[in-house]
Amino acid sequence: MEDKFSRRVLVSITTSPYSDWKKKIKEIRKYNLTEISFFPTFLKKSERKVAYGLLKEQAIKNIPHVHARDDMEEWELEQFIQKFNTQVFNTHPGKNYTGLIERIRKYSDKVFIENLYSEEGNLFFSDDFLQKNKTAGVCLDTAHLERDRLVERAEYERKIGIIDKYIVGCNHVSAVSMQPRVERIDGKSKYDHHLYKNLEEFDYLRSYPKKYFSRYISLELENPLQELITAKKYVEAIIKQKENGVSKQ
Repeated sequence: MEDKFSRRVLVSITTSPYSDWKKKIKEIRKYNLTEISFFPTFLKKSERKVAYGLLKEQAIKNIPHVHARDDMEEWELEQFIQKFNTQVFNTHPGKNYTGLIERIRKYSDKVFIENLYSEEGNLFFSDDFLQKNKTAGVCLDTAHLERDRLVERAEYERKIGIIDKYIVGCNHVSAVSMQPRVERIDGKSKYDHHLYKNLEEFDYLRSYPKKYFSRYISLELENPLQELITAKKYVEAIIKQKENGVSKQ
């Protein structure tokens, strides 16, 4: 069935050690951004409270997509829904996340599970995990999927089989370089990056079908806001081609 919804590419505030999240939040007004996604992935509760205060000071009207941490509490999700009109949350597959999913059961229709390529991520990104936890579907991280395609073809095919069964409710989009790097944690080759160097690192998106892109396409990148706005325009053009039937359907 042909989808009728409008896809939005969203600039995101990420919070890794390499992302100056406080500076980025304070610059939101400078760039006239009224809508973002928020990734408090690396923030402890005390830091999240600081971030929430800074967000309320800006001119943000909507935060449609939030990456939920395993230690987040119900009031935090309620805050996003009530103050920022948040529509979807994503979280990781894994044993540490079952507690979160249970705590926020009333919002299960807004919770989507991200595809990861870690050992635990591969194990728990499964029909069993999605069905047992009664979540809304999949948060498709396109760069993670592309990494699987390039490095672990069997795992890629397995994940495709799962993704095709569920609603894709939100997306993470990062850069993919053709120059591999070696991950220090497991020694495996990686191609995905959260810091893009050139816009061609998003061209891999052209090879994925339109149905894999949701209403909320969040740029999971550590670049400065001005560079994120440039990437947003580039990815928007790719998505528009898909919607117009120019690239792969």
